Amino acid sequence: MSQLHKSVEFCLKNIQKVAVGVSGGADSMVLLSLLQAYAQTHSLEIVVVHVEHGVRGEQSVEDARFVQAYCKKYGLPCFVQNVQAPAYAKQHGYTLEQACRELRYKAFESVMKKEHISYLVLAHHADDQLETVLMHICRGSGLKGAVGMQVKQGYVLRPLLPFTKEQLVAYAQENDISYREDSTNQDTEYTRNFIRKHVLPPLQTLYPTLQENIARFSENIEKDLSFIESNVPYKELQVLHGEVHIPKHLFSLPYSLSSRLVYKAFQELQVFQDIEQKHIALVLSSVALKSGSKLDMPWETEVCVGYTDIILRKKTHKKEAFALQRFQVGTCTLSNVKITVEPHPQTITFEEGVHYVDAFKIPADAVWRTKQQGDVFQKLGAGTKKLADYFTDKKIERHKRDSWPVLASKENILLVAGKDISESVKIDAQTEEILAIQYKWLK
Repeated sequence: MSQLHKSVEFCLKNIQKVAVGVSGGADSMVLLSLLQAYAQTHSLEIVVVHVEHGVRGEQSVEDARFVQAYCKKYGLPCFVQNVQAPAYAKQHGYTLEQACRELRYKAFESVMKKEHISYLVLAHHADDQLETVLMHICRGSGLKGAVGMQVKQGYVLRPLLPFTKEQLVAYAQENDISYREDSTNQDTEYTRNFIRKHVLPPLQTLYPTLQENIARFSENIEKDLSFIESNVPYKELQVLHGEVHIPKHLFSLPYSLSSRLVYKAFQELQVFQDIEQKHIALVLSSVALKSGSKLDMPWETEVCVGYTDIILRKKTHKKEAFALQRFQVGTCTLSNVKITVEPHPQTITFEEGVHYVDAFKIPADAVWRTKQQGDVFQKLGAGTKKLADYFTDKKIERHKRDSWPVLASKENILLVAGKDISESVKIDAQTEEILAIQYKWLK
């Protein structure tokens, strides 16, 4: 068994289904061939994803046809994702490289979600690693950037990373693996190509073992990084309802620790690409902003400043509201909350998170909804105040208030889900029928 096959076996151990990014070039066609060989003796389902970036006209279309024809020949599922990278780059102020990379990963993730796939296999190799590390260093990266890519990195697997381009091309020729050449690989307008054509050759003339030296440098950095990582209090991160909460007191830790907490928070949101030092610095500085402040981050994420936490979450483009739902016995789901209303015996034991109300005190027009202008709430045992002021008093984070479920009769709030009930629906000596209301937060 060759070293290439062993690397694939190491990466794919105990994995039964993968998406593989296939451009049609030598690297990805070698990777696909190796995966096919592995699948002959192991339980592995391969789903091919090809991204046509809308950059090279008919050449790009021919690449897609080439990959589709190969997959048809071998009976492999093939998804061709067409994107418009030039327009996307212009819209977001990206370089064409950045736009292609972001759209490519979005396309991969779209297919993975549709096909219920947990792992993505890519054909990055040792030459890519050398270029990547140099680019990261030139951009002022920290230790993580100096480490570069990893063979196993989150949901991404790179079994070819230890091997050079020359080795992969030789393998393709020896095994009669056909592939297509990408003409943009010669275009030095792309940063990576410029480094490959104009930076690396003179450096390799000065340092013939440059690739080995950079690899050793990255390995040494990775060891130091491992020690630092062992001292980061990751357990204090909380993932709640699809959000990652970082307690504010952790931002006083040394930068080498606090910055890694932020990186980890992004990873919890499945964001592994394009997080740079400037983004980490912005998140760390957000602790000085007032509660309710927001900062935009890459990959449709945002930072929300809470009362006690800094919160990272996927960005929402519209108010997370839900339609009015009539109050009744049974179960309903509102936004991300499952609410169950059931009759309850007269003798009750109060439980945290469960509301007990007088069934006959609930008005006939009571509905579940989100907050509206003019809402007022008389909390049990307290006076009447605006619902907005109640949210402030209870320190409900600003970004959650628009979608928080309430039970209301016109502008009168009867209860706030998971928090308090109104004086008007409380149980007393005259109560004849009790309803128990339970809440389950779904994400």
